[in-house]
Amino acid sequence: MDLEAIFNPKSVAIIGASENPYKIGGQAVRAILDCGYSGAIYLVNPEHENILGQKCNGAIQDLPLGIDLYIFCIPAAETPEALQRVTERQGRAGIIFAGGFREMGGRGVALETKIREIAGSRFLVVGPNVAGIVNFHGPLNATFLPSWRAFPKGKVSILSQSAGMGFAIMSALADENVGISKYISIGNRTNLDFPEYLSYLRDDPTTEIICIFIEGTERARELYEDVMICAQQKRILVRLGGHHKSSARTALSHTGSMASEPALYRAALQQAGCMVVDDVREMARVAKFLLYYPAVDASKGPAVITHTAGPSIIIADTLEQGGVYLPELAPQTQQKIREIVPEAANVTNPVDTVGGAAFDHRIYIRCLETVLSDSRVGLVIITYAHLLNPDIKFPVREIARLSKQWKKPVMVCMIAPRFSRVANDEADEWEVEGIPVYRYPEDAGKTVVNLYKVFSRPN
Repeated sequence: MDLEAIFNPKSVAIIGASENPYKIGGQAVRAILDCGYSGAIYLVNPEHENILGQKCNGAIQDLPLGIDLYIFCIPAAETPEALQRVTERQGRAGIIFAGGFREMGGRGVALETKIREIAGSRFLVVGPNVAGIVNFHGPLNATFLPSWRAFPKGKVSILSQSAGMGFAIMSALADENVGISKYISIGNRTNLDFPEYLSYLRDDPTTEIICIFIEGTERARELYEDVMICAQQKRILVRLGGHHKSSARTALSHTGSMASEPALYRAALQQAGCMVVDDVREMARVAKFLLYYPAVDASKGPAVITHTAGPSIIIADTLEQGGVYLPELAPQTQQKIREIVPEAANVTNPVDTVGGAAFDHRIYIRCLETVLSDSRVGLVIITYAHLLNPDIKFPVREIARLSKQWKKPVMVCMIAPRFSRVANDEADEWEVEGIPVYRYPEDAGKTVVNLYKVFSRPN
């Protein structure tokens, strides 16, 4: 199924466009105008001749034939008639913001059935009951949220039944300096469901990782099969919702979704190749790692190198709680480290270089190269408390070079407040060189646990 009319439309029409910024139609106009969209824009509202410098048409019948994407900013009750006129104008796809359909039961079910009948299989419907879609590479902001243009562009796409949870995932990714490719709010899924979007994202060159929020679907078998195919090309991270008694009721009234047994969903999605997480922040941290390192050799354990013992203890505890253990380094590795570090240092795993390495980072370089050469180690976590001193700089490029040389991932747990420009600049420098940074030991530990869970699973 071709979804180009949705994600890369050559023309967009907004039904119910408005000058009023306190109306969805007003925000939708601002979103499309502010995002840098370069295609043709058509506005429809019989009460206006001009909105924000754009000509406004009085009726759908006044529009040219074959517009790619229609954005419906009108109430649910008015949508079927408008959709009928749009299909008569040979429109290709539409986004329906309004709620009040299947999720409300009764008359809402009848309205959505009518929409499905009018749309058939030729007119593609995003929604209803959605926030819309954003293609950061288009650019296209087909939502009622103009401010979303501020999010960074990147390689992670979000596919969410809930507009709010999609925004939560997008926010968590942005907090980790991870850029977005697509934001897709799918709502009630009239004739486009998870399988159709996954098929599109599977072949999308600007998407490397897909983050999904699922409440439930009536097409669970198709979801499983499409996820399994898609996971062969793209990494898929999933957050489940609506799988407890009270939240399941909410899911039904939210997007009309029948939630299923959580253990079945989790097991099936994991079997299909997904990584199922319990926290959108964990999802974002794992996504960041995978953008830098697409795989981890889970047959080899992680190692920790630090100059401050406490955080490394927390990392080790977090790993063990998740079923991941720090291997003891080979005797020859320990002997080489012993020749580098002070007598009081610990040379097993974690490698605690004691305080001197906080000032003399050459110790880190020599220890890292030694640890990376150990055949028992598949990943290294460098853990340090930032001194917030601009004169003391970590040898970032040299560490990145060693990671590439040994073909083993290196990640950094840099403990520092986010208000520190010095620390933030150093974090940026790490990530420019391809080394993911985490600010707290628990975050680094949980990220590694999630990675080892998926990469230790048989293909």
